[in-house]
Amino acid sequence: MNTHRAARRISGRRISGRSSLALASLAVAVVAGGCSALGGVSTTSSTAPTIGVSDSHTGSTAVRPNKNAKPLRVLSISPTPGSGSVGYTADITVRFSEPLASNAALPRLLPLAPGTWTSEGASTLVFHPRGSYVPFTTERLILPGGLHGLIGENGGILPSSVKARFTIAGGSELRLQQLLAELGYLPLTFSPGATAQESPIKLTSDVISAAAHGSTTTTRPKSSTTTSTSSTTTTTRPKPTTTTSTTRPKPKPTTTTSSTVPVTTQPAPPSTVGAPPPGTTTVQEPDVASDIPLTPLSGRFAWRFPNTPPSLVALWSAGHPNAITTAAIIRFEVAHGLTADGDAGPAVWSLLLRAVAERQMNKAPYAYVYVTTSLPETVNLWVDGKVIFQTLCNTGIAAAPTAVGTWPVYARYVTTTMSGKNPNGTKYADPGIPWVSYFHGSDALHGFLRYSYGYPQSLGCVEMPYAAAGTVYPWTPIGTLVTIL
Repeated sequence: MNTHRAARRISGRRISGRSSLALASLAVAVVAGGCSALGGVSTTSSTAPTIGVSDSHTGSTAVRPNKNAKPLRVLSISPTPGSGSVGYTADITVRFSEPLASNAALPRLLPLAPGTWTSEGASTLVFHPRGSYVPFTTERLILPGGLHGLIGENGGILPSSVKARFTIAGGSELRLQQLLAELGYLPLTFSPGATAQESPIKLTSDVISAAAHGSTTTTRPKSSTTTSTSSTTTTTRPKPTTTTSTTRPKPKPTTTTSSTVPVTTQPAPPSTVGAPPPGTTTVQEPDVASDIPLTPLSGRFAWRFPNTPPSLVALWSAGHPNAITTAAIIRFEVAHGLTADGDAGPAVWSLLLRAVAERQMNKAPYAYVYVTTSLPETVNLWVDGKVIFQTLCNTGIAAAPTAVGTWPVYARYVTTTMSGKNPNGTKYADPGIPWVSYFHGSDALHGFLRYSYGYPQSLGCVEMPYAAAGTVYPWTPIGTLVTIL
């Protein structure tokens, strides 16, 4: 598939007896009516889509509706109404029972897509998109009927509006990763045009020992619908909660007091003194969203930081769903006011393409938490290439162990009441638990007062001293990955 589609000239049907000035005015009016590159997102005047009319259809004249004329009929629509996996740049073809009058209304597409309607043949209209539709989008085609709708050249009207819908093919997982990397949401950079490979990374001694305790064992998310080719994987991404599995009853977090308002956004902490600057992330894409290629580019991923923990490296798989990509989607959703579910659907793709076109770079530090369950148990906070904080912690006892794996933080509380059942069946309710970041079911990073730390004592959570939990909390916004090794 071509990665770019040439913009087509304004085309459509001839308006007999009208001057070229009137024609130009009509074309401008249609463009100014709000057609956008991304389903309702306006484009600038310099990159506005071209939708208008011209003299490509000869022999047609403006007519008045005639009740005695044979009604206009729609004979066929392509793509077939109700079809899915429609190509990113597919034309839309509508065939009528007779040629259209020059003053007939134009069909409409919702969400609006940039492109041109042209007359091709005596009674056929074709929509040529400018660039690409948004992946996963359901496009609705409306052929207006009635006195102000479509009219045949003999005056027959379309009795009532005809509607059809079809769904655009899903986005490529590899292309999604490339765009997220270019914007700085991944701990990797992507450079288009180079050999398609990942750069080697030198592992540092302070994290090698942690990786030895199971860093290669991950809870990789599985896609519910996957179609693979030699270069592209199209997937419907699962929500993070689908990975939840436990070996004990999991108490749900409760919010019983006004102090338990969840913190869904948090200003990024200041840059850490002495931490290396992030690897350079750049965007080398068109500055019009619909012109950005949706098929994967050849290129090279490279780790942004020289001291990336092996447990984080082990999670990455180019072109396949993985925890790193899911966390990046969540962070992008939070940054753009979307529901943080890790599902790269049409809303995410629409805003992602616009963000790339407008160079809306993510400037927040990249933080990652990994917890070792070998004694003494520790929490390690890694930010932009350096472990900036370590503390002793407590994980789950044998009767209620902390699950091993990697998950993104999905809910946060400055303080909350945690309740549930003990292994012996008795109930508990602990109010005032501070600095809580939930990452897997009811497992959370949080503060808890104990006589000592460094060995299993909890019911599945990762407990830290109050001061240590307060240090970690600002670095764990929604979407931060937490690995239990």
